[in-house]
Amino acid sequence: MALSPNALTTVAAFKAYMELDMEDISQDSTIEMTINAVSDWIEGETDRKYALAEYEKTFTGNGRQLILLDYYPVNSATVFRIMPDGNSEFTNWTLKKDMGALEAKEGWNGFEYTVSYAAGYVLPKDETEENARTLPAELENTCIEIVAIRMEKKNSNHLAVEVTGPLRDEFLPCLPYHLQKVIDRYKKKVIA
Repeated sequence: MALSPNALTTVAAFKAYMELDMEDISQDSTIEMTINAVSDWIEGETDRKYALAEYEKTFTGNGRQLILLDYYPVNSATVFRIMPDGNSEFTNWTLKKDMGALEAKEGWNGFEYTVSYAAGYVLPKDETEENARTLPAELENTCIEIVAIRMEKKNSNHLAVEVTGPLRDEFLPCLPYHLQKVIDRYKKKVIA
């Protein structure tokens, strides 16, 4: 088993947290599987993707000043107005990187727009000398702590079964308060 592309931590970080022997690889496959499951669960709970990737969104302007993108933080974006005679780049907007929003002071009128954007974080497993990790430490630590709980409780009777889609997964009936607060803080923003 290998870490999935969306893994929010690494085996080494988990072993350091748990003070496990780095040379002992006997549990690495189980740790990787659990990191992958917890990372998927966090993405599902927050309705977000965290790995840095390229996205595209098409929308019709609704007159409001803000348009929320599906993923954030946004590192860069290009907006095109779709016209009958061809697309033209639209530049009368500003980017709210951390909230993943495009703001047009005069509002997004009834035209159709396409946004190409790069959003997300450099995950710990993807860090290089040239590309430092950007995933917030509190989010990685939350993943590590949930993995630790799941690893310690995997044979316990304190687990509840949760069915999500075609997969069957086991999670604690409720997370410790400090972990739930972090999950809640990273939930996808919605404009009412």
